[in-house]
Amino acid sequence: MREQGNQAEAVIVSDQWVNGVITENVRTAVSQGGLKRPTYVDSRIALGEYRHVMVKPNEWEFAEALQTPFAVVRGASEDWLKALGGEWVKRADVEICLTRADYGVMWVGRDQTFATDAPQVGPPIDPVGAGDAYLAAFAGARTVGATVPEALLFGSLATSIVLQKIGTTGSATAREMTAAYARYRKNQAGRDSVESWVRAI
Repeated sequence: MREQGNQAEAVIVSDQWVNGVITENVRTAVSQGGLKRPTYVDSRIALGEYRHVMVKPNEWEFAEALQTPFAVVRGASEDWLKALGGEWVKRADVEICLTRADYGVMWVGRDQTFATDAPQVGPPIDPVGAGDAYLAAFAGARTVGATVPEALLFGSLATSIVLQKIGTTGSATAREMTAAYARYRKNQAGRDSVESWVRAI
């Protein structure tokens, strides 16, 4: 694993089992690797144990990592989440990409915070695979040089596609991403596509 990681431009770790399958030794190796290359982690139960990486919690995972009641996190103000997330950022040297379902996404970084609205997707929807698609799209965009706001938009476009794939763990093809971006630009009526989607906090 270390050899493959050393050859990679970026590393994604996704551990979705209820009890987790990533051991403490592997988490330590991943954290150390995060000092050398961009590393993105999604974990059902152990996000709070990683260092030097970008973590992608949903609201439940965010609450678990910070030992805060989910009911407090759900629907909390962006300013409150920024403050709470900022403490995590400083303590563990991480960056946080918090997915909030219908509330959109918040990015809490070491020196900047952004928020986006949720993509407008009508029913029926199926959320299976949406978080994985977001992480893959975000990490892929960052790896090829996208800014954080650009990657946040890219992730949201991927999510908007996967949410509409009913009864399957969806994915977003290059053609679907291109079409989603074209629709988004049309809806922006000529405004700058990234600045109109992503706002600094």
